[in-house]
Amino acid sequence: MSIKSKLIGSIALLAVSLAGLGASGFIAQSLTTEMTRTIVLDGVVGLGELTRINDMYSNIVRDVQGVVLGELPFADGQASVAESLGNIDTDWAAYLASPMSAESAAIVEIAKQRMSAAEPSIAALGQLLADQDLPGLTGYTKSELGETMESIASQFDQLAEIQVGEAQTDFADAQSLSSVAMWVMSGIALLSFFLLAFALYVVLRSVIGPMHRMERAMRHLAEGNLATDVPYARQADEIGKMAAAVLVFKENGLRVARMTEAQAATAATSKADRSAMMEKLRAEFGMVVDAA
Repeated sequence: MSIKSKLIGSIALLAVSLAGLGASGFIAQSLTTEMTRTIVLDGVVGLGELTRINDMYSNIVRDVQGVVLGELPFADGQASVAESLGNIDTDWAAYLASPMSAESAAIVEIAKQRMSAAEPSIAALGQLLADQDLPGLTGYTKSELGETMESIASQFDQLAEIQVGEAQTDFADAQSLSSVAMWVMSGIALLSFFLLAFALYVVLRSVIGPMHRMERAMRHLAEGNLATDVPYARQADEIGKMAAAVLVFKENGLRVARMTEAQAATAATSKADRSAMMEKLRAEFGMVVDAA
């Protein structure tokens, strides 16, 4: 396999592992964000709606009792009760529009039934406040108010408990997902480290080391030591091709050295010429090494 192929393969594997690391991080972040959104929208927001509904029913009881005790004028009590009922309708509609579990859906049906059953009683309360009927309102407070509001509010208490439990479960799932994602990303990061180490090993073993040996061989040949062994001449990669070229220069040098003086004179080749040729070759090879 050529050095180019080894380097390209190593870099490609490293790029794939880094892409996997980025993709796993993105997926983990997306899933965690979605689970967080579920906890907030389906859990916290829904719990807030149920809590406000319960508070509104408590406010109705408080306001009616305030009117009966003379602490609150009829007009203010009527306005406050109407406002509380309006807020209940708003939050209840928002809660019903959000996703809910089968357990919550069963409690919701009971709450709907009790709210429907309480409508005549609540309508009677509104009429008593509008008529400013203190004796009637007093009797209503003693006989119906607490029971009516409690029958409805108890369902919202159960729904709130379910919301808390589901939010806790979702939070535990999010933590588990985050832990798994962390392990996956750590594994991919470790794999990337080994791939990087392998790429460095390929560069050092297949390029840097052979280049240094070839440079030493070239220097010895340039100094006239034609007995110097040329390494890597049998390799099929780029280093082998360089070594084959150097081997040709060595063989030419040996032939020149074996020439007779007459042949040497005819060829106008002297020791200085050979040294100059080898020095030029070494310099040119050095340029190739530097470029590589």
